[in-house]
Amino acid sequence: MSYYAHTTQESKETWQPLIDHLTAVADDAGDFAGGIGLESAGYLMGLVHDLGKYTNRFQMYLKGKESKGGDHSSPGAQWIWRELHQKGPIGPLCAQLLALGVCSHHAPLNDCLSKDGETDLFTLRMDKNQAVDELLKTVDKKVLDRAMPLLSTKTMAELKTHLLSVKKRNGDKASQTGACQACTSCPIQCAARNPLTAFQFGLVARFLYSCIIDADRTDTASFCRTSGASRKKIPYVAWSLLEDRFNAHLAGFKKTKAIDGIRNQVSNLCRARAKDGKGMFALTVPTGGGKTLASLRFALHHAQRHAMKRIIYIIPYTSIIDQNAQEVRSILETREPFGSVVLEHHSNLVPDKQTQLSMQLTENWDAPIVFTTMVQFLEALFGNRTRDARRMHRLAESVLVFDEIQTLPVKCVHLFCNALNYLVDHCGTSAVLCTATQPLLGQLDNPGKGALHLPPEAEIVPDVKGLFDRLKRVEIVDLTKPGGSTEEEIATKAIEEFNAKGSCLVIVNTKKWAKNLYALCADQGIHQDALFHLSTDMCPAHRMKSLSAIRAIGKSTCALHQHPTH
Repeated sequence: MSYYAHTTQESKETWQPLIDHLTAVADDAGDFAGGIGLESAGYLMGLVHDLGKYTNRFQMYLKGKESKGGDHSSPGAQWIWRELHQKGPIGPLCAQLLALGVCSHHAPLNDCLSKDGETDLFTLRMDKNQAVDELLKTVDKKVLDRAMPLLSTKTMAELKTHLLSVKKRNGDKASQTGACQACTSCPIQCAARNPLTAFQFGLVARFLYSCIIDADRTDTASFCRTSGASRKKIPYVAWSLLEDRFNAHLAGFKKTKAIDGIRNQVSNLCRARAKDGKGMFALTVPTGGGKTLASLRFALHHAQRHAMKRIIYIIPYTSIIDQNAQEVRSILETREPFGSVVLEHHSNLVPDKQTQLSMQLTENWDAPIVFTTMVQFLEALFGNRTRDARRMHRLAESVLVFDEIQTLPVKCVHLFCNALNYLVDHCGTSAVLCTATQPLLGQLDNPGKGALHLPPEAEIVPDVKGLFDRLKRVEIVDLTKPGGSTEEEIATKAIEEFNAKGSCLVIVNTKKWAKNLYALCADQGIHQDALFHLSTDMCPAHRMKSLSAIRAIGKSTCALHQHPTH
């Protein structure tokens, strides 16, 4: 009997053989997990993830003769659990990490306990309708021949090495709990001795889950789009070529002012530190110091030197992403299809600028340079949807550039620190924390809940105070008065400054104020070509149009009334 994974509207000759799907998913999942030393684990999960399709019921479902195909996610997980959970003290932990990803690959990562902590949901799933032996009689021999060696020692050895490295990095700083008595024979002793270690073991499970989801979705989508044709992966543009384009752009800058020299110095410091090994870095530079291009210079050279996979910019505000992504795209994406070098993923994407390729790549961040938000970054690590988790493995072997890191929500600080520690310490990732006001994420009040592993030499700029002194360009004059000023008074003052100096920026904290000030300035004769209004009330396309007009004016006279878009 022939077994299939997916069908088409055409004859059976165009249907996807199940062995082809399992092999393709295993290859990709193994490649994804191999980035953190878990290639065998990823390959094994991919190879058995759809074992439940080797049933007569599922094949009848594909042919339209059954209304449902049954649970095809559990059998592969059950087989892994049965074969591995009795292999030594660490067996149950390794088996659970693998089985969770397999049985969850069509749903959110399964809970192991009920919310009240009383019901063992994982064991219930592993015992569900067990008929593994009967199923294995129908499984293609090629699958079994490839899976059995991985079920012996190789997969366990990889997982043990990875888990022990996590445990060693965190140490045994947390106090021993009663749970330790239940697992004294385990060489890991994770939650019993250090909850931070247990937390990061959860990230290991999610990482493997991410690998299997992305591999499965990629192969399925490829088959559906191409009606069975072979997949063609678009190769990334080489880092060396992108760095050449960036250097050519830098060469075009004219150093006519003192600030140009300062920005060049910051850029050169970033280029020099990019030669360092992978790790955690801080780039503390005042506003106007050229952090965006300086951090890009660091990231490009660092990625090339260490053969890293991608650069991901994590930015808090969509308005900043719009501007920065457009600037970087103009420098680096000169000949390639839109979105194939610089990919944006955020809520303000303009539909008419997206192509089928860019929308496809957004699903899993499969691009050299990605611009996204802190929300999307945290969703990739902790979100409940499979489409979010699918992107997590892309964070490994990448340069993560966090812009305006001081805006990290306080309630997410420990989650963020623990996750970033795992990525940098165990996934070959480098991180750059960019800001003018560096938060003390490595010196939190409650480090027992997790603080950033930020080394003393992390700061890229050796003399931060000196840089701030040299870049001081603002003189604050307090013109506030008791009771505040009226809209009319502020509009009058803005127009006075505009007439005297040729430009004026007014920042207010409500949309209503922004609209009213704009109207007052227009009523008092400011020409519409020199008057602009920005607000989150505007749609993304309209806001981008206004920003483009402001850039085009450049140094010419303008009066800008702005409501912060965050």
